[in-house]
Amino acid sequence: MNKLKSLYLELFRILAALYVFLFHIGSSTIGDKNYFATADFNAKYGMSNHGAHGFVIVFFVLSGFLITMSVNKPGATLSGFFIARLGRLYSVLIPALIFTYLVSYIVVFTGSIPAELISNNDHLIVRFFLNLAFLSQTWTLCSTPPLNGPFWSVAYEFIYYVAIAIFTLIKNSSLKWLLLAVLALIAFPKVLILFPAWFAGSVLYFVSKKLKMNKWLALALFVVSLTYIIVVNIRPELAPFTKNENDNKLWGFNLLLSWNYQADLIYSMIIAANIYFLFSIADSDLYKRDNQIIERLYNALKLVANCSYTLYLFHMPLMYLFTSILPYDRANTFYQIGLIIITLLSVYFIARFTEWKVDFWRSVTERIFNFFNNLFNRNLATSKV
Repeated sequence: MNKLKSLYLELFRILAALYVFLFHIGSSTIGDKNYFATADFNAKYGMSNHGAHGFVIVFFVLSGFLITMSVNKPGATLSGFFIARLGRLYSVLIPALIFTYLVSYIVVFTGSIPAELISNNDHLIVRFFLNLAFLSQTWTLCSTPPLNGPFWSVAYEFIYYVAIAIFTLIKNSSLKWLLLAVLALIAFPKVLILFPAWFAGSVLYFVSKKLKMNKWLALALFVVSLTYIIVVNIRPELAPFTKNENDNKLWGFNLLLSWNYQADLIYSMIIAANIYFLFSIADSDLYKRDNQIIERLYNALKLVANCSYTLYLFHMPLMYLFTSILPYDRANTFYQIGLIIITLLSVYFIARFTEWKVDFWRSVTERIFNFFNNLFNRNLATSKV
């Protein structure tokens, strides 16, 4: 991809992670009280639950595009794909999971939050391994760790990774469809029903490679779609097919965080279309390939974007930790700004040892994979003898 395309994707990643982070300052509650800010915080700054959830859907679309690109690279293999993906995911997920559990102990130990008021603070060992195995959202489960709700979407995305890898990289048709059926059964119903939103990114990958638009039409549609995206995040009631949060049942199953799936699907299509229009502009002569401004801006944003996954999984426990060990007034704007700054600085330094070290995590994943692969092959050879 040229720099304009990459810049736009990175900008979406950054905005999505920052919006979710800031939204949680105003929405996080302990018991029946807002914990990091007063109840009017999100309304004051134009943020909403619809907007935050919508930016998670943005993550899904970006993930669908990039993962589909990955599995379609020449020479891609199933083992290579999983080593790369697990290395990337675990580079942040494992440290974040351990840190979350540590913080949940600290806030109770310091008396900041009574243990009985912490959601998801039961069956902790089971929760730990369910999140480690990306199974925390199967069927009726919603087993995110205590004090760290954003873990839910990682479980969704990993199942989508597995689906596209099986479909693309397994050549045996019978085995492929059998594995996809088993995966669909695991993902049913919550994870499965949001798959089309992630798959919109996959469609974007193929369409952007094969279909080109007139540059002026692409520019006009880009402006229109971007305007709509901005308006919907400010006025979420304008989103089509938005349901009431109490209407969260399908065939008797509680959809939990997938409750607004109809609006999510439409929104994902609009996001994918907006990116496609930008890609069409980037491939036309409207964009000059030697654009130094885009080059410099991309290099600056790339540094920030490489902290986005760490920000997403670490911001909640970091905020709980800081407000439990440092003086904090949730009604004071200066304290809120201080919390934002110290959390972002902490994320930057943590990212240097998590997602910035993804090659290390991938090498560890590869060694573990090779160990079990060799063990399996030795046992197979022994059984044949």
